[in-house]
Amino acid sequence: MTYLRPLSEMNNGNNPYSPYDLNGRPRGPAYTVKQFIRAWRRIALIVRGGPLAVINRKLRGLHMRQVRTSLEMLPSAPVSLMWVPLSFGNPEIPKNHPRFFWPGCRYVDWVGTTWYSMYKASQAMNRMYSYPLWRCRPFAFAEWGIWGRDDPAFVRQFFNFVRFHRRVLMAVYYQSALLKPEFRLSTHPLARAALRNALRWRRMTGVAPILP
Repeated sequence: MTYLRPLSEMNNGNNPYSPYDLNGRPRGPAYTVKQFIRAWRRIALIVRGGPLAVINRKLRGLHMRQVRTSLEMLPSAPVSLMWVPLSFGNPEIPKNHPRFFWPGCRYVDWVGTTWYSMYKASQAMNRMYSYPLWRCRPFAFAEWGIWGRDDPAFVRQFFNFVRFHRRVLMAVYYQSALLKPEFRLSTHPLARAALRNALRWRRMTGVAPILP
């Protein structure tokens, strides 16, 4: 299985496809939230494949251009689509809340977010995890890790959260060994030891489940 994160952190002004820059100013009509949702739905319909006539009928229903190809069937790739906003927008303005970017359960396989030790408030993660719109899908931490100082307490906090939130079925530790030393696990020996201990938990299989 391949996990795709199209337009990840779409509510992060650092990304050029985000509707708003870091000052909260709109980037223009080509970058609106509505355009993001349209793009996501189109990606989902095409990547999942199937009879071309069915795909084009759905695209017409969404007022989108049809796929032009001589194929009658588009290949159905073994992929899962991961919708991964920030739990709070960057900038943190009401219109940048992830709920506005939700494309709908039928177009998403996994709901996820990112969580780092620099922003460790569990309350924000509880709200993201429990939001009614996307409780229809399993939850993933598409990135999590230590950012900055060594922080074994955050590792324990993270696994405690996973333990009591059963829809969390994937957690991907992030580190950048070469370009960003502040994320390098080798520079965080206490957190590394806490992580090694946490990975003895039987639920940590090292492989994400294949969902129907």
